Amino acid sequence: MNALRLIHAARQGVIPRITRRLNDSERRTMIKSDAVFVFSVEESGIKRWTDGLLWSTSCILGNFLT
Repeated sequence: MNALRLIHAARQGVIPRITRRLNDSERRTMIKSDAVFVFSVEESGIKRWTDGLLWSTSCILGNFLT
């Protein structure tokens, strides 16, 4: 339910969406545990999230990458 709330807020412009790939400086400062990024494949052109960090195994559940 929280994921749906975030998506709704991003669609309404309440929280920002990622509209392009982050540059190296942005990755170093913005990507950390508990950070959440919302993006649309169509808007951003990002088809797979890559950040250069090692995380636990991810999986796709429906339309969500977890």
